[in-house]
Amino acid sequence: MSFVSEHYSTVFQTLVVDIQSRSGETTPKTELQADTAGSADSSEISSRLAKRAFDLSTQLLAAPNSTQQAGERSFQSSNGGSENEDESDRIMQNSDHSHRQPGAFARSVSCPTLDSAISDLQLVGLFAKNQDIALMSQQGQQDAQVVLVSSVAAIHAHTISRLLESTLPLSVDMEYWNAQGSSTLSVALYFIQSLPRRMYLWFVQTISNLHHQPSNGGRDLPTQLYLAMPKTLLFPDIGATTTGYRSFRRKRARLALFRIPAKVNIMSLTRREIRSNQAQIAEFQERLAINIGMLSQVSFNSTNMNAPNARRKTKPEALLQQVDTIVSELNVDDNVAGLLDCSDLARMVQAAESLALQVHSIPSFVERCIQNHRRPSLLSRCWLSATLAILGAKYLSSYIYGHQQDLKEWMSSGLVTLRNYVIQYILQPLRSGYETIRYGKHTYNVVTQESLKSDFKSLENMVLTFAGHFGTVDPAVVKKRVESGDLSDVMQVYAQEMQNPFRNALFGDLVQAILIQIQKVKVDVGQTMAALDKLLKSNELNFLLLSTVPATLTIYAAANWISGSLSWLIGGKKRNTITSIQLVVRDIDRLLNNSATWPQNQPASGAATASAASHGQLDWMLEQQDNRRNKYTGAITVGKLLKVQFLASIPKTALIAVLLIAFICSYLASLQGGTLIYINEHLGIIGADLLVSVSSLTVVTMLLYASRMRSGTRRGTLILIVCTFAALYMYDHGERFDEHGFYNLLVFMAIYIPLNIALATFYMLWCNWVGRNIPFVDLLPAGAQNFWAGSRYCKPEPHHINATIDRQGALHISCSDSKSDIFVEILPDTRQWPLWRKDMWNVYNTEILNAIIRIPYISAQPVVLNETTQAVVVRCGSSSTIVTRVSPSIDKLPLYTPPNESDTRKNIPAHKSATDWVDASDVITQNQFKRPNVIFLMLDAVSRRQFYRRLPKSANVLKMLHRPGANRLSELYRYHSTGFSTDNNTRAMYLGEIFPSKPNPLPIWAYYRDRGYVTARIETGCDDWAKAYVESYYTSQKYSVGNRSLDYELSSPFCMPEFYPRTGNAFGNFKGPYSIIARCLYGRYVHDWAFDYLYQLRSELRNQKDKSQQRSGPDRPYMITATFLEGHEGTGEVLRTVDDALAAFLEDIRDSGELEDTVLILGADHGLHMGINFAFLQNGRIEHQNPFFMMSVPEQLHQFAENYQQLYGTEKTSPFTANEQRLTTPFETYHTFRALADWPKVNASNWNRSLFAVQKAGRTCEDAGIGANFCICKT
Repeated sequence: MSFVSEHYSTVFQTLVVDIQSRSGETTPKTELQADTAGSADSSEISSRLAKRAFDLSTQLLAAPNSTQQAGERSFQSSNGGSENEDESDRIMQNSDHSHRQPGAFARSVSCPTLDSAISDLQLVGLFAKNQDIALMSQQGQQDAQVVLVSSVAAIHAHTISRLLESTLPLSVDMEYWNAQGSSTLSVALYFIQSLPRRMYLWFVQTISNLHHQPSNGGRDLPTQLYLAMPKTLLFPDIGATTTGYRSFRRKRARLALFRIPAKVNIMSLTRREIRSNQAQIAEFQERLAINIGMLSQVSFNSTNMNAPNARRKTKPEALLQQVDTIVSELNVDDNVAGLLDCSDLARMVQAAESLALQVHSIPSFVERCIQNHRRPSLLSRCWLSATLAILGAKYLSSYIYGHQQDLKEWMSSGLVTLRNYVIQYILQPLRSGYETIRYGKHTYNVVTQESLKSDFKSLENMVLTFAGHFGTVDPAVVKKRVESGDLSDVMQVYAQEMQNPFRNALFGDLVQAILIQIQKVKVDVGQTMAALDKLLKSNELNFLLLSTVPATLTIYAAANWISGSLSWLIGGKKRNTITSIQLVVRDIDRLLNNSATWPQNQPASGAATASAASHGQLDWMLEQQDNRRNKYTGAITVGKLLKVQFLASIPKTALIAVLLIAFICSYLASLQGGTLIYINEHLGIIGADLLVSVSSLTVVTMLLYASRMRSGTRRGTLILIVCTFAALYMYDHGERFDEHGFYNLLVFMAIYIPLNIALATFYMLWCNWVGRNIPFVDLLPAGAQNFWAGSRYCKPEPHHINATIDRQGALHISCSDSKSDIFVEILPDTRQWPLWRKDMWNVYNTEILNAIIRIPYISAQPVVLNETTQAVVVRCGSSSTIVTRVSPSIDKLPLYTPPNESDTRKNIPAHKSATDWVDASDVITQNQFKRPNVIFLMLDAVSRRQFYRRLPKSANVLKMLHRPGANRLSELYRYHSTGFSTDNNTRAMYLGEIFPSKPNPLPIWAYYRDRGYVTARIETGCDDWAKAYVESYYTSQKYSVGNRSLDYELSSPFCMPEFYPRTGNAFGNFKGPYSIIARCLYGRYVHDWAFDYLYQLRSELRNQKDKSQQRSGPDRPYMITATFLEGHEGTGEVLRTVDDALAAFLEDIRDSGELEDTVLILGADHGLHMGINFAFLQNGRIEHQNPFFMMSVPEQLHQFAENYQQLYGTEKTSPFTANEQRLTTPFETYHTFRALADWPKVNASNWNRSLFAVQKAGRTCEDAGIGANFCICKT
């Protein structure tokens, strides 16, 4: 049963109960029938009225629900006045709840139509006018009341129904405007679609203004035309709401048809018009919803206190007052509240009849209210597509004529191809599989058993005959040896015969021995083939099943398509349920409105008039709607706005049809042929037609897999496309100049297939895979992402150059190309350079190249290098090489004394006391406390997963670095970066803060140098960290951070133009430090030169360190940092080139015993933030924030950290074990560096925040100093 009948039934039953309770009579059903039947002498009006009341009462009493039972109980009660009225209100509330229960609709009374209600009202009006009848029969008055309340209930229910029906078109219009305002392209398309209508309205308004202008002969025509033109131009609705229009200067009156102010453009005006229409429709929808909610909450308590004699209105009058308020709110007609008077039945009937007529006009009024804000007409929305279709029809009509013979040939060829496919790939594999399973037929036979036995028997006879020539041999023994494969009898003779091969080949038994061995090889091959044959036979069924894969897929696809098509054809009932679903949604909306809670300070029936109360409810509901809208506006996700909706205004089927017509027409147009001269002259036109056809079909394909549509529509479109291709091929598949359809088809497919594969891939990655955690990178083979870029190996130099630098600084060179001259390029030492000379974007490489000293090399006169020179480039012909050294040697390197103003040893916070410092020797007794060396290798943009994925050799060596008793290895699995790129992460790592709080910040290696360490740094990217990432925090660009913080620096070799381009983009995809191909310099990887210098540093510093132990003087440990950029590129493949060199370095440092007094840290600043994995998958974004970090600690330091944790820590556990699964960041790395620099003294502040102390469990990103935008830890 519909909602109208349900609502009518509830209201009507309640009103009847009210009538019965007011009259105080008990009228059983039988008595009512008797009284009605006995009124034969009444007038015709009374008879009709009694019959109508009887019909309505019969329907009412035939509905056995709780409301009727309550009504019967009220019939038996006495005339209780207000008690009965309150009981009636409670019955109404109970019935409102009861009709929501399952099965309640089936018990509702059928609602009369509005026309029937008007007829009933006219009948009651005639009864009221006949005073004699009205006074003569009290039963007639009660019948009139029953018919009246039935009509009032019907009017009330139909009002709600009319309002609900009026909301459906508004939803369609709102969806249209939302689609038009979703993107700039949609706005532009809407303006083009509506441009003819705008021009027409503008022209009509101009003519109308000209017609109504007063005649003035003194004005010329341009001035009159200018004054007649609408000043709002093409946007007539903007004039009342838009400000900022500049007034036209009449002195320069011109015909400015499309003149737009400088600060307002067409797109902004169009977007504003769309938003205005959206706002108007949304406001109207809201008002309709509020009115529906007010009507659904039936209120009978209404008192008119403004009247001279205030009284309680009857329930029918209250219902009419509600309808009248809504109608007045909608401005359908004049208010009729003055007619609502219970003392006069005729006036109430007149008011009800007037309201019924106005309810009829609610939909038309709603249409009038929003006609200026509704979506444009179908002609306005589709004229552009229709125009394209008409233009395409021209090409279609000019091309479709003829070529019937070619179509037949194409169809025949297609049928032959299909037939061959079915026979060869479907029927034959299925038949072979059936024969193998049913009859045991074998297809694969490499060798037969009979042939193998024959070969073996022949070998056996040959060996017996050969052995018989050399003495008496038991044949059984020989056979047994041959069966086991032993030819020792033959091989002994063969060895003797080979001593004189030529003589024995002619006169001896050498040839026979060789033939026996050949026969033995044949037998062995035969046995191998027999084993292979056995293997093939055992797997023959598997091969046959594999061959049936095309057949299986074809049959499955065909069955799926047929079943889907049949289900769509016979599934009419499913499609017919859409209307029912819409009605159910409307009922849900009504129920939601019905269950709204009113504020306690809002009276249900106030002392004001019913109209004032209704307006108060209306204001309150508007306020609640605004609150809800403001609350949930922010919940709209930005991702949903990325959908392409500019074609939403056009039906998909119509759009597909237009595009298919354009595809067919343009393809047919491209088939125009003729002579060679004609083809040559029209080649551009043919190509353009072909591109249009490809584009049209591509758009159709995108709509099929990227938009929502019925499966039947999608299948039908695919079938139509295939049939169209078949027809076009049959129409023209020639290979001549006049008929070149075959070539057209090839070109079409060559463009269409790759284009759609690319678009489909982009759609799947961007629209479907974004945010998904799919580790597809782990499934790709090595080099899969940059195999097309060329070899990942470096091409060696054509000539070998051997160059060395001795301890005195003399350069000795030898070259394999003795004819070529040798030149030496002395690279500058950049350590002392100021910041302004180290700008990697503009200056650094140029400054280095300009500072190079180029001199010829004469073997008799070796080149003696300056003490500060770290590297030279030696060139011999077309070959070059780099020679590096550590200079000055540590013997000549003085102990650094930091300047007083920047001495980090004095940079202790004022609130720290001496108790914050602990001497390690006071905590744990050790024989000796050496200050550890520190080596930090920074792998830029390498996640933990990427390290194990691309550096497997290094990962295996790392596992062997853990040697309890010598050193301990720990890896941080939850190491989290603090920013997107290198800047934030390295500032946190080297400075301890992302945004330095003090000017002239010093990197961490300055702390080590101030404390007696020898510091060295290797930069492989032709840049300087301080200049690149902390430049703005220095007070002067003349400041030299390297001179202040480093003893050795190697950077200049990596600025050579062979690796770092001097001009153009130095950070391109195929050259420079970020290239996706192997990064080579003079026949070797760039990182190889860096590792060479690293080996030299370790050798120089450790050898000198060993000597210092034998002499008196301070212990000078070293701190080395090196940066490798091979991980910083989009494919993630170049990192593999570092694996061999890094694994060799780790093996060397392990075997040398250096890890017993050296802290080795191998880590990254962040994971890869480019490439497919990062751009499209959640897996890549997690990797981006989870860089690799590993630390090897000497045993003495490891034991101290654990004991310190036991003594001073709150959590009594190993810090290295605990921190592996705790959230850690580069901030902890910084404090670890600080703690190592202060050793053996321990600063509690640095130590507790370092990796030597247990970090807090359950740590959040906010606790760790990670911004919310970069946090991947979700709780």
